[in-house]
Amino acid sequence: MKSSKVLAVVAALSALAASPVAAQIGFSPHVGTLGLGADISVGLLPVLGIRAGGNLQPWKPILEFDDVEYTIDLASPTWFGVLDLYIAGPLRLSGGAVGFTNDTKIDARVTQSVDIGNTTYTPEEIGTIGGVFEANRVAPYAGIGFGKTPRSSGVGFSMDLGVAFHGEPTVRLTASGPLASSPEFQSNLTREEANVQDDAKSFRVYPVVALGFVVAF
Repeated sequence: MKSSKVLAVVAALSALAASPVAAQIGFSPHVGTLGLGADISVGLLPVLGIRAGGNLQPWKPILEFDDVEYTIDLASPTWFGVLDLYIAGPLRLSGGAVGFTNDTKIDARVTQSVDIGNTTYTPEEIGTIGGVFEANRVAPYAGIGFGKTPRSSGVGFSMDLGVAFHGEPTVRLTASGPLASSPEFQSNLTREEANVQDDAKSFRVYPVVALGFVVAF
């Protein structure tokens, strides 16, 4: 009885391995929240594939933290590697990792008096405020998307929606103005760091949205 079950499993795996896979390799340029990039995919099984690629980030969004507007220099370049499970035609579930090669940087050019910590300072006193958001460089990734299955060849649409869990960032701030070396200003800047970090708690995950096309061979 047991031997017959083993033989049945071996026969099933042999049939699966022998199944023709018309397209085992694909190339996909894309654009999204991680920037401009591309990936290469390899079909492992008719419903299972692996993808790896990278991105360069041209976007610099402006966000407000503790009533100060910062230009966000997002981490770039980034890399990723995912395993795709096709559950219904081109619909796939993806899991893997996203890697950030550096930290996100922030920069504010103050144009009016603002509160830093518990004290109001003029633009001339503050100069510019720079900072770094330090988070995990390697983030687990989970997502869902559409793409050509490992069995299909030709050109098709590709989309990914997911999140990279890089953890709560730690904020470090600096200033360039004439008061930058003042102990009182540094104390207030430390309070400002805590305020910005409190605002940044919602950035525990990095949203990943990517749209592109895939050419499969």
